[in-house]
Amino acid sequence: MYNFKNLITNLLDVSSVPLHFHIFVDNSSESLARKILVDANATSVTYKFSFYDVGASAKLIEDIVDIMTPHFSSRPGTYYSDSLFYLSLGLYRIAPKAQKQAVMLDCDLYFKDDITHLFDEIKRFGDALFGLAPELTPVYRHVLYNYKLQHNTSLGDYYHDYNITMGAHPRGFQGYNSGIA
Repeated sequence: MYNFKNLITNLLDVSSVPLHFHIFVDNSSESLARKILVDANATSVTYKFSFYDVGASAKLIEDIVDIMTPHFSSRPGTYYSDSLFYLSLGLYRIAPKAQKQAVMLDCDLYFKDDITHLFDEIKRFGDALFGLAPELTPVYRHVLYNYKLQHNTSLGDYYHDYNITMGAHPRGFQGYNSGIA
């Protein structure tokens, strides 16, 4: 909850537009998150929040999780074996039908400037379903192990200054960062 509190405090400090936080919680974390949000001292921005039960949300995306999980080499009980890892892929099933946009953030982010700059960048995407940035570290290398064994790919490899393959990503490709989706 430390990272969550820092993210909320940071966003409320640098934002100039009203915000609506949609937060995935279990029974024990909802009261902690609610306290952090209620106690936040926002002076220049209005905000509201909604909670989504993580168990109910996971059920809504079970079929997506079942399809994606075999492509990752994580052991049961680890981060990449949890349905939460796949939430961004099924967010359209969970969010209210009237909601047209969402920015999904990891709690360990820090904004140096107003979130409106991010919203302005998203407007440039047009009708795109997702906008992701390249991953700067080879974090997915181990979870893509099985996929790499079955396919001749540099997906998940470190970025090199020279070509290591003739494939789609000849210098390696570490994947996309889903910390902001």
